[in-house]
Amino acid sequence: MKKANLTVVILLITGFLIYKTKEAIGVSDNCPKGTAKQNNNYKIEVTPFNTLTLRLDSTLLIKTYTMVQYNEVLNELIVNDENFAKLLFYSLNNTDKDILSKKVLNFSGIARNKIQGFYYKSKDSIFLYDYSNHSLYITNSSQKLIRKMTFEDESLKRSFSKNPSLPFVSNLSPLVLRQNQIFGIGFIDGEHEKDELQGRTVRTQLDLVQGNINYDIIYPSIYEKHNWGGSMFRSVYSCYNYDKNLYVISFPADHNITVVNERNEITSYPAYSIKNDVCNHPLTIKKSDLRKQKRDFDVKYFLDNVSYRGIAYDKYNKLYYRFTEIPSHKKNELAKFKKNVIIVLDDAFQYISEFELPNNLSVENFFITPNGIFFLNINNRNENIAQYEQYKITKVNSDITLSNK
Repeated sequence: MKKANLTVVILLITGFLIYKTKEAIGVSDNCPKGTAKQNNNYKIEVTPFNTLTLRLDSTLLIKTYTMVQYNEVLNELIVNDENFAKLLFYSLNNTDKDILSKKVLNFSGIARNKIQGFYYKSKDSIFLYDYSNHSLYITNSSQKLIRKMTFEDESLKRSFSKNPSLPFVSNLSPLVLRQNQIFGIGFIDGEHEKDELQGRTVRTQLDLVQGNINYDIIYPSIYEKHNWGGSMFRSVYSCYNYDKNLYVISFPADHNITVVNERNEITSYPAYSIKNDVCNHPLTIKKSDLRKQKRDFDVKYFLDNVSYRGIAYDKYNKLYYRFTEIPSHKKNELAKFKKNVIIVLDDAFQYISEFELPNNLSVENFFITPNGIFFLNINNRNENIAQYEQYKITKVNSDITLSNK
């Protein structure tokens, strides 16, 4: 086949794929409604500050999904080795050189399966979560089991009117401990014509004293009105503001964030980019359409639409960061990846600014300290180390500046 003819064939095939994907998406847009309140006292400049290097032991690989937690009391990073039920502790007192773990706690005698997530309150109170059976192991630094509990109500008969999501614990949806209650956010893939919005709750509350379980918080109404594919747009992300006892939830299709106070009163706040077109496009096909089961269809649809990931609270600067994924393609072209844009809000949920994060940094694996935000470098190919890129935030003359050394 001549080169010119081959080019025409390729263009026709590409155009057909774009048409078939767009055909299912339709022309109706889901665009932000209302105007976000802005705090004009702040601005942001972004440059990398430092590189943090962790030396890994023989079993640990730090991936995007590896859960970490910053321990402010001892200025250390706690890393979950989920395959071997271990927690490793790295001191951050000297970050100018490679850091070796100073301590390892092995819980393999307690948890037989993988430990997906954890919450470290103190050496006397450590919570481990096993997603495979939705179990919570309460233990301590002596590595002895104090109590085993479950987030799953075994008496529950699931139906379209009662189909709660159980916790999916990660850096983007950590466990939250409030007095004698522990909370987890989760999601269930899939869509069905008979789905009832009130029945698909995303938060589980477990009473650590009585063992009572409560399921609450539902998807925003746009999930009832529209079809979002049932997969990547069903994930739910959250953070907790311990200063104000606020649960803040980010739904991938929603331009607003959902804020729940300790009285379970819910408020919605705009939290979207004002520098980018963030209208996304719900599917017009039925929820039962078999095309959605094809992996390439699902991925193309996700890549071609704006979506929201995590929401993080920086208590040291009293700021929220909402991770936004924006398609990086020209009009009528399918996206190959998304760019990460971070929306910055003040503690009253007013828009301050936004900045783009390099694509080699993960918005799934990060932590926040008094010295800034650290994002995992996913381009690192040395399996003996993990690298985090540091962005330091300082307030100068009522401005926020992210600066480098």
